[in-house]
Order: sequence, then C-alpha cells, then structure tokens
Amino acid sequence: MTVKAILRSGSVFRTAQLSQYDQGQMIHLSGVELPASYLAEFSNSETGPAEQITQTTDTVAVPDKYLTSGNPVYVWIVVVGEDERTTRYEIIVPVKGRGEPDDYTPTPSEQTAIEVAIAALNSAVEAAGVAIAHYPRITDGVWQVWDVTAGEWISTGVVATGNGIAGATLNQDYTLTLTFTNGETYTTPSIRGAQGPQGVTFTPAVSSEGVISWTNDGGKTNPQPVNIKGPQGDDYILTAEDKAEIAQQAAESLAPVLDEKATAIHTSAGPSAIASISDAAAAPVDSLTVAIEPVQDLHGYDHPWPGGGNKNLLQPNVVIPTTIAGGVNVTLVDGVYVFNGTATSGVNFNLDNWLPTPGNPVPHSAGTLNLCISAQAENVPTGQYAYIQSGYFLNGTPRQWNVSFGSNRLISTEVEESDVVYTRTYINILSGITYNNFRVKVQIEIGNTATAWTPYSNICPISGWTGAKVTRTGKNLIRTKVNGRTTAGITFTVHEDGSVIANGTATGTAWLTSRLTDRNLLTFVKAGTYTVSGGKSANIICYLGGNYVDGSNIWGYYDKGTGVTFTLTKDAWVYPQIQVYAGQICDNIVFNFQLELGSTATDYEP
Repeated sequence: MTVKAILRSGSVFRTAQLSQYDQGQMIHLSGVELPASYLAEFSNSETGPAEQITQTTDTVAVPDKYLTSGNPVYVWIVVVGEDERTTRYEIIVPVKGRGEPDDYTPTPSEQTAIEVAIAALNSAVEAAGVAIAHYPRITDGVWQVWDVTAGEWISTGVVATGNGIAGATLNQDYTLTLTFTNGETYTTPSIRGAQGPQGVTFTPAVSSEGVISWTNDGGKTNPQPVNIKGPQGDDYILTAEDKAEIAQQAAESLAPVLDEKATAIHTSAGPSAIASISDAAAAPVDSLTVAIEPVQDLHGYDHPWPGGGNKNLLQPNVVIPTTIAGGVNVTLVDGVYVFNGTATSGVNFNLDNWLPTPGNPVPHSAGTLNLCISAQAENVPTGQYAYIQSGYFLNGTPRQWNVSFGSNRLISTEVEESDVVYTRTYINILSGITYNNFRVKVQIEIGNTATAWTPYSNICPISGWTGAKVTRTGKNLIRTKVNGRTTAGITFTVHEDGSVIANGTATGTAWLTSRLTDRNLLTFVKAGTYTVSGGKSANIICYLGGNYVDGSNIWGYYDKGTGVTFTLTKDAWVYPQIQVYAGQICDNIVFNFQLELGSTATDYEP
C-alpha cells in the first residue's frame, strides 16, 4: 500500500492509516521539489532516536520493523538545499493495532533479537544452577569444595569452627543486618552515600509578542530572550466559493442560539401557557417541542450567515454565564473567558458550543485542511494545567491535542468536500484550586500561521425572533432517527419508524450514535425520572448520554435488555447510542431505542 504525504515547512502532515504488522508499505512525497539524494529518518517515538536511510526517489519505503509495535511511525524528510541549508519535514503515519497474522514473517532484526535473548536466558539459568549447587559446604565438621575436574566434592581437611554468617538483609534505611550461624544478628551503619547537590529548574514564558524568556530557581544565568514568532501572514479574503459554503451551513450554525431560546420558553411557561400551546396544536399532547426562528440583519446578503464571520471559528458556549465545578463562576468579557471562585470538584468545561450541537462547523473544500489553534492566559493559578485541549471531529472521529498557553498548534489533514468537520475545545478545571480573574483567550483559524487574537463575532447579528411553532410527539422522546452506517464489521440499517437492524460480526466495538453526526437528534429533557429500553444483552446494549444544560457531563445509562431507570437532577440535552462489543454476531437484530418518562419500560413507539 502507498500512502500520500504533502511536505510543508513548519507543519506536520498526518497520512492515511496503516495496520500493525503490514509489510512493504510506501509513502509518496509531494509538495516540494526533492534533490537527487536526501535522508529519511524513521522512529516509533516523536523524540527519537531515529534511523537514517538515504533516498533517491519521491517514494519512501517504510521499514517493516517500525510497523510491528502498533505505535505511530514518525518520519522526518531531511533535505539539504543548494545553499547548504537543511530543511526537515515531519510526517506522522497512524498505525491501527491488530493481532499478529498467522502468515507473519518476523523481520531479520526481530529474529536475531529473539535468538540472542533465548541464548542469554539459557546461559544465565545454567550459570545460576551451577553457582547454587556448588558453593563450599560443611560435611562432618570439615569444609568441602567442588572439584570441577573430578566432578565431585573433596575434603579440604580444614575443621569448620567458629561463628559464620548465615544471611544478610538490606534495610529501607540502607543499613545492613547480618545473621550469624549461632542465631545472633548485627546491624551496620548506613551504607548510603551523601546527598547529591540540588538540581536547578529552568521555566520558560512566552509573551504576547512571541518572545520566549527563562527564569530559574538556582540563581543561574538564564538564556537570552528570543523572538520565536514567524512573519505576519496575509489576511484571508472570502472567495465566492467560501461564501457559498458558509451560506449552506447557516442553519446549523444558528442552531445553538435557537435551542437556547426554545429552552427558555420550555422552562418558563406555566400551566396556563402550556394549555394554550396545546390548544394551538389542535389537541392535547404527551410532549412539546418549541422552535423559534431568528430574524437576521443580512446587510444585503440573500442568505443567512453563520456566526463567526471573522477569522476566529471558536463560538463560545451558550451556557455562559454559568457556575461549574461546585463554585467557579464563568463569564465572557469581550470574547475572553473569565473564571472566578473555588472548585470543589473537577470538570472538563467546554469553551465552544458542544451541546446542543456538536462543536462549531469548519468550512472546507476537498483537499488539505490547515487549522491553527492558539491559546493565551492571564492570572494562571498555582496547580492549574497550563494548556487547553483542542482539535476537531472528522466524521465523528476525535483528534485532540494539548495547546499550551502562549503557544499555537498547527494541524493539517486531508478532507473531502462531503466530510463533516467540527471543532472541540475544553479546559480542565481542577478540584481545590481557587481562580481569581483567570482569563483565557483561544483562537481557531483556517491556515498554517497564527495571527493576533480577535474575539468571535457575528457579521450579521440576530435582530429579532418570530413566533413559536409547536411539534407534537408521543411517549418516545427520541424523536428523529440517526443515519445508518457500517463500522467494525457491523452494518446498521435505520428504518423510517426509527428502528435499527444490525448484521455482521463485530471486529471491535461497533456503535451507532447521533452525538457527532446528526444534530437534530439531540433531545432536550427536563429534570426528572426516565427509563431507557431497547438493549439486548450485556454485550449488545442501548446507551443514553449527553450533557446537563450547565455543561457538565452525563456519564451515561446502559440498557442490557431489561430497561434501565435513572433520575436527571437538572435539565439536559441527551443523545442515543447503540453499541455492539467485539466478537458479537448480529443476525438481523432489531433495536427499538426508547426514552420515556417514568420508571417502567413500555412497548416501543416510534
């Protein structure tokens, strides 16, 4: 198999995935003109050491031994230009783990290592046996030794008298306790050496101007400050194709604001208001969904625009302002996240709009998608992790990185026009830490150069709202079916009535969910007692997950065939998921996923 890699200075390219124990794999290089001869370095560790192999074509063979561990393969292409300047291009080849195939042939280095290890083990066992069996011994009060030539014990004629050492024990305080043959003991003074000198810790800091400087706790001379920021890139100008892509995503981008307004009506309406809504729907109903349509000032455009008309794609979480982690208040001041208070528990707080919609959509076309994520912070409390975690979901598959405060992360991947890409960014709030005006700025922008931070904004703001529209549902609160798919050996087929049929043998955990791909299936529910049904067994289950409206996680409830009842302590957004664990065989297994009020599982209703 040959995978493709596009070389770009200053960024890391991630290729298509290979499998563990693959052999004869190749990487085709493009993006730069390669010299007649250059080096390719290979390692299973991002920090090396690396093996260097001279290359003469634009196709590089991956040595088989780097595909045996299941770890990613790190490849560095080293090119020396005519001006004798050296440029390194980094490639990461993901490797999917699997068991060793029956027909797998070990590489020469693997075979040699196995043979050497076996020989060394046999030699050690033989030597140990000889040493234990043939130490000097006392027989009939006389010392005997082993005669190697004769192969037998011989007497030395020396009478064994006096008090000898029977054993020795090294204690935790590094003293040595000797046990003598007469049963007495003696403990020596400590045999540990003197304490070595205290080391020195150098700590870096990067200013908003991109200057890295150092401090240390040992009074040593610090390195000179250095500006590590690259040259300013060109401003991005929207093309006609960009505007068309943005227009297509407008409805999805507005969904968080719409759902927030719908939630407000659902939670604040009293009995008389509910009665009037039911009358408007022409009949009493089991449950209601209220939708509010926005009135947007288009400034002459003929389609609604999503939020984030500027370069920053990170749309803040709509639950802000809020209180999290038992006592930390979160506010948004001119686009800056501000944290105050003491955390009594830990939580991963979503900075972007994760629910009721899965993150913020990333506009793209077919080809290479380049994203630059940067993070800044002020008043970082002692003990707080000095980074945020950010990345994206590509067709539901997460790709996440730590982005340190005062730095940026460049991400490059190949996408198709039909791919679904959303951002995901959160920060770890740690239990026991007091936050005092802890301020965080995050920017996600298209391109491979970090530019100055600007807050998220909406170039066409909402100027009003239309009246309410009412949708009636039955007892099953999961209203919309998820799209079918094939994964890990299982094919999920979804029917119009919402039922799901599974066929195949699971090669891993196969799952079908609306969480990452089908935004309309996220369901708002009030605090209360509910029952989930539809699972089949301990290994073929129905699962309900989600988030409370304050952003905290609902860790999920599993039905294994008998129904599961639980209580939500707060209003929440929830989603369904079907899971089939590895090794399970599905032959037209029908799932009827149902979420209903109360503590009893009843017959399925679409």
